[in-house]
Order: sequence, then structure tokens, then C-alpha cells
Amino acid sequence: MSKHAERKRPRTRQAFSIFELIDSLATALDVINPAVDAHHKVVCYIAATIAEELGLPRQDYNDLFVAAYLHDIGSLPLAERLRILEFEMKSPLLHAELGYNLLTRFPHISEAPALVRFHHVPWNHGGGNTFRGMPVPRLSHLIHLADRIAVLFDRNKPVFSQVAGIHESIDSFANLLFDPDFVAAFRKVSSREVFWLDLSFGSLDRVLRRMCHLPHVVVNLDDLLAISKFFALVVDCRSRFTATHSGGIAACAAELGRLAGMSRNECKMLKVAGYLHDIGKLSVPNTILEKPGGLTPEEWHVMRAHTYHTRNILGKITGLEEITAWAAEHHETLDGGGYPLHLAGEEISLGSRIVAVSDIFTALSEDRPYRKGFDKEETRENFEKRVTEGKLSPEIVDLLFDNYDVLDGVRRQAQHEEQVKLADFWQAARSGYLTDLEDAAPDRAALAR
Repeated sequence: MSKHAERKRPRTRQAFSIFELIDSLATALDVINPAVDAHHKVVCYIAATIAEELGLPRQDYNDLFVAAYLHDIGSLPLAERLRILEFEMKSPLLHAELGYNLLTRFPHISEAPALVRFHHVPWNHGGGNTFRGMPVPRLSHLIHLADRIAVLFDRNKPVFSQVAGIHESIDSFANLLFDPDFVAAFRKVSSREVFWLDLSFGSLDRVLRRMCHLPHVVVNLDDLLAISKFFALVVDCRSRFTATHSGGIAACAAELGRLAGMSRNECKMLKVAGYLHDIGKLSVPNTILEKPGGLTPEEWHVMRAHTYHTRNILGKITGLEEITAWAAEHHETLDGGGYPLHLAGEEISLGSRIVAVSDIFTALSEDRPYRKGFDKEETRENFEKRVTEGKLSPEIVDLLFDNYDVLDGVRRQAQHEEQVKLADFWQAARSGYLTDLEDAAPDRAALAR
């Protein structure tokens, strides 16, 4: 198998930037709804600027930075039912609870989930220090304020013509919705033209990188696997069509890698790539993902772009380059007719070939709401056609069918385990303290006017 690519020996430990990890997630949020126009980055900039004015201790600042950057991540599982900005009015506590339940599964950000969970609880003259018997972190109220300012601010309108109106709206709700100390700090930082100019014309990516003080974390491949499972959860919880798909591919890719003679660490990397390969499908509406019939040409263009988005999202993470390639190249074919790079032959690495075969095998074998999974002979016929057309590696396909029962068992077990985890996630969200309290928050429509 070595003829396919000359492989580097994988590192067992790697330093990753927490900023790059959360920025990749924030990019995924942009991909699912570009109309949000970097809302999460605007909120982070506002919150971090106020935090700097307040002189927050470094750890508190870092917790706030992460939580503000990812405060709307709970919108990802529900984005097809409610557009993200509508959550702010229609379902603020629901998406905050979902965000909390997601982020508790993300390593290395232990304090941020609670800040996200309560970021729509009103100040209520100090009564917002607790909510349904639970203490509310004060910095949740700072995210709440920053979020409301971001909603009021329109980057497409002349910047300074908006300032007086935003000040008036925020001031009118001080002490009711917002902590007055945070409002006072906002008034101070927003008296500087640079605050508004950064929001309007500055590169928020560059500005936030400068403001970020998050550390690098050294992780081993098992830690990286845990992070990749979080990314997969974000993808798989969106649609019943894609639920558990990533877990099946991850397990198959790792087993095929072992059978192909790859090292134990390389097999872990393949598993990570399997979990991450479809992160770009956040760009694809569920109406396309769940369409039982054939796609129109326009829908195919949208679907085929997902591998580009996978590379763009994961490409933000320094040190993940090889895994990113394996994940993003799973629709390249040996004849050069794949997408989006049209790689051919030896340009496609062994890892990418394995993920491609694992993806097709899992997609064909798993049950979908509109059809039963293919049996062995149906699957073999499909693969033989692709090999004959020069699209897939015959060696990898031979490995698959020489070990079909083992790989199918690995796939089934992995997808069952992922289904249990998804059920646990939704149960935790349904039974959360906040999801049945939508009427507890005051009317936010007045603030938006």
C-alpha cells in the first residue's frame, strides 16, 4: 500500500490553539447561515472590549471570550426550524440550553458552557443573579448585553448614525434587562470612535486574534479524537438522515487502515478524519440532505460544495493539515472526476482513499428514513461499478469485501453507540432547566424596535 503515498510518522502529541478550534466552530456557524454576518464575532468583540475596560482577571476574560464566540452554537441543531437570529426573539432559552449541552462535551472549556446557558436571562434589578434556583454567572449578563448591542447594530448602515439610537435603547433597559455596571462600561468604550470603526470596517478575525489570550493546549490523539467527536455531534444532531453517519465512517476508516497496514496512530488519525469529514455539510440545507428523490442540478452544486467547506473550516486549525486532507478529499476519485480539486491517481493519499471507501460503504449500508440499507451483494455491485470506472482504489475495495462481515459489524456497533449518545443529548436538552421557561424573559421585541 505504500505506493499510494509516502507517509510521515504521525505525532503522538500536538499543540493546538484553542482560539483556532473555536474559530473553526464559529466558521461552521457562518456556513450554516451566512445572513448572520459574523454575529458571534461581533458579540465576542463587544463583550471582550467591555471586559478589558472592566479589567477582568485573565481566566474570567478567557472564559468570557470562548462563551461569547460560541454563544449561539445551540442554534446549529435547530437552524432548519428557526433561523438563527429569530432565536433571539422566539426561543432564546431553548438554543442557550442546547448550546450548554453541546459545549459541556467540548474539552478544555469547562467554564464557558454555563455562561452560554444563561446568556438570555434578564438582569431584572439584580434578580437575574439566580434563575430557577440556580446561580447565574455574572458574565452571562455581559454576553446578554453584547448580544443585544450586536443585534441593534447594522454593519450595512452608516456607522455613526446608529450610535445614539443604540445608546438610547440600551439605556432604557438598563437594570431591567442589563446589569447597569456593564451598561456603564459599554457607554465608556463606545464613546471611542475606534469601537464602532472596528465593528464596521475592521477585520474582526484579525482584531479578535489580537485580543485573544487563550493558550495552546497539548493533546494526544485520544484527546483529538474526543474533540472530533464533538464536531461530529454538531453535524449529526441536525438531521435524522445524517445522524450516526460520521461515527460509522470513523469506525470503518480506522479498521480499514489497520487492515491496510497503517500504524495504530495513523488509524486514530483516520478515525478523527471520519468524524470530521462532513463538517462542511452544515452548509447544506436539510431540504437537500433529506430529499428522498434525485437532486436538481442546482441542489447538486450546493451538495458538492460541502467538501470545500470542510477544508475551509478545518483549515483554520494549525497542525491538523494531514487529517484535514483525508477528511476533505473523500469525494475525489482516481480518474480525476471527483470534486472539488479534481485530484487523480497518486495525488490522492492512502488516507483519503480509505475515507472515501468508508464513506460510500457506510452510506450504502446504513438504513435511511426513505430506504433500507443495501445488503452485501447490492453493495458489492455498486463498488465493482465504481472500481471498473476507475474511481476507487481496487486494493481498498478488496480489503473491504475480504473482511465484509467484520467491517459491517464494526459499522453497526459504532452507529448504535452514536445513536445512544444522540438520544442522551436530546434527552438532556429536553429535560433541561431552561427549555420550558420561554415566558420567563421579558418581551425583547421592544428592544429590537
